[in-house]
Amino acid sequence: MTQITSLRTTFSGTIITPADATYDTARKVYMAAGSPLAILVPATTKDIASAIAFARKNNLPLSVRSGGHSSMGHSTNNGGIVIDMSKFNAVTILNEADGLVRVGSGAVWSEVAKQLKPHSLVISAGDSASVGVGGLTVGGGIGIMVRKYGLAIDQLVGAEVVTADGRVLRASKDENADLFWGIRGGGGNFGIVTHFDFAAHHLRQVFFGPVMYKLDNLKGLLTGWRDTSRQSPRELTTTLVVMPGFGGNPPFGQLLFCYAGDDEVAMKKTLAPFLKIAPVVSQQITKMPYAHALQEAHPPAGLVPSVKDALIEHLDDSFIDIITTIYTNATNKMMFLRSLGGAVNEVPVGETAYAHRNHEALLVCAV
Repeated sequence: MTQITSLRTTFSGTIITPADATYDTARKVYMAAGSPLAILVPATTKDIASAIAFARKNNLPLSVRSGGHSSMGHSTNNGGIVIDMSKFNAVTILNEADGLVRVGSGAVWSEVAKQLKPHSLVISAGDSASVGVGGLTVGGGIGIMVRKYGLAIDQLVGAEVVTADGRVLRASKDENADLFWGIRGGGGNFGIVTHFDFAAHHLRQVFFGPVMYKLDNLKGLLTGWRDTSRQSPRELTTTLVVMPGFGGNPPFGQLLFCYAGDDEVAMKKTLAPFLKIAPVVSQQITKMPYAHALQEAHPPAGLVPSVKDALIEHLDDSFIDIITTIYTNATNKMMFLRSLGGAVNEVPVGETAYAHRNHEALLVCAV
């Protein structure tokens, strides 16, 4: 602990060590429980620079946490330093008419959506309430309105970044353009972002909700979803969920439907083909503010699922055959397929560090 004692002279934020009562809670994240030397909660950009310098000087692993949802456990470590960005959580409307919004990287998306709701502003980013702004954004940011508005980074116009050498830089197309390119899809490899400036969209309502299917023909459901999604307008983003049976109940399919607009006639026209791809058990699609569509993604207490994901360039018949075979023979696997395309594909390849512009779907598997 001598190392940490020396840090207290330059770090004004909160330092949590194994000797503190809050350590056991602070060391845990969504998919992992690390044992870091310390969790540092900076209050200023100077604190962030001090924490980075301390980790470099002492050759310690360094992790940065915004919401802690990294499925690989990157938000914590063993024996190193975790920088917890939770105090950098302000949401500020800089220009309501233009939709310019500044968001701290330690904010969570549900709070962002809640604060933008009275202004009828939205930022398409993620679909889980407690996911952090920082981690999701620098990775690209695939949300439930991704076909309409693109990735989170496609709405990004600027950011403040603390680099590895302690400098605090403004990144945009006009300032430190290479850094701005890197933080748009390159992950947390180029510095620690303190806040993002987004060009939010004016949108009052979305149509959101589930369609539940009887799962008696998985291949037919997958093929029907793919073919219908390919013909859908960009206002629609869907997620097809295949769930195993629980508690004696049979497996089922679920379509999460998000139509980014308030034209009910157009929405119903878009929905109709999806009601024919498999026997429908129920559907509960309603008009609501976007903020109400964000859901929580935590598994039941004590359950830590193994999660893998992949971006699928072409969801062709041979791929559907493969995943049909896998899931037909499995008893405890869950599968999520998110439709892509639309606005995502309209950004030129190479415009940002995100390298998957031409992919058709996001596949997430959990056991």
